[in-house]
Amino acid sequence: MNRITAGPPDQEAVLLVALLAAGGFWGLAPAWVPRTGYVRDRDTLIRCRAGLVRILQGESISARRRYSRGR
Repeated sequence: MNRITAGPPDQEAVLLVALLAAGGFWGLAPAWVPRTGYVRDRDTLIRCRAGLVRILQGESISARRRYSRGR
């Protein structure tokens, strides 16, 4: 069995955490990425995920119908 032992973080991880804590992520993201409006509510995220799953399932069903007809 492999075990992960907790040790001191490597220098790259420390630098990445410092960059993100200083807001550096937005310097890496394109200008068209919205900076506000992100959901921080778990229930809303769960409902959004369920909606996306329903959309994908619906597309899967419609594709099966389309290809079963020989189109």
